[in-house]
Amino acid sequence: ERGRDVSVILDLMIHDLGLVLELVHSPIQKITVHSHHTKNGLTDEANVLLQFDNGTTAHLSASRIHFENERTLQIFQDSTLIELDFQSKQWVMNVNHQENTFDYSATDHDTLLLEITEFIKSIQHKTQPLFTGEQGYQA
Repeated sequence: ERGRDVSVILDLMIHDLGLVLELVHSPIQKITVHSHHTKNGLTDEANVLLQFDNGTTAHLSASRIHFENERTLQIFQDSTLIELDFQSKQWVMNVNHQENTFDYSATDHDTLLLEITEFIKSIQHKTQPLFTGEQGYQA
């Protein structure tokens, strides 16, 4: 089964962390991680709380041990809460206690394969990769 040889953070959550960094554009002030390990010693469930210098807080969850796989993201800023559920492809925005739910569509694909393919293309065509080494380091 895919990803059983690495932690859920490196398998799934790494992409969500990159998304948060793109959305927030502020240095991280504090990181809090709660995780659960199975018999193989790898993290199969993780909750990460990121606090940024600009006051934004992001909460990410990823799990391979729940009945259904879970990947969610919550971003808190001032009077706004944005919740994304990557499994159900829904997001909720709550501004001043007014809640709106939206469905979004996304093409299911192997993101790791896409990243590697794009990196190889950038080498072959001598172009800038989609993501820089600095962005990868930050994630």
